[in-house]
Amino acid sequence: MTTFTLTITHGLSHHPDIERKTANPRQALRFLDREISPYTRSFTKIITVNNKQYVKSVAEDDSQAFRDDYMVDNSFALWWQRVRGFIVNK
Repeated sequence: MTTFTLTITHGLSHHPDIERKTANPRQALRFLDREISPYTRSFTKIITVNNKQYVKSVAEDDSQAFRDDYMVDNSFALWWQRVRGFIVNK
């Protein structure tokens, strides 16, 4: 099972990095997709998986590369997910 390490770096040496781990690629993508607000410009979000990093900062956005590598682009899979969600929530 693939483990995604989610890290937020502050860019300041006296603040520790915030680090979490997850096995859900959708949760990792949500983490990376959220915008960097004007109040957190020095923050950088990093997803590390299999010695590869996907970075989101003011200057760089690798969310599309992460989506291409780890998200299903199959229309049948998306349709089945919607049907399953409808049945489960009913």
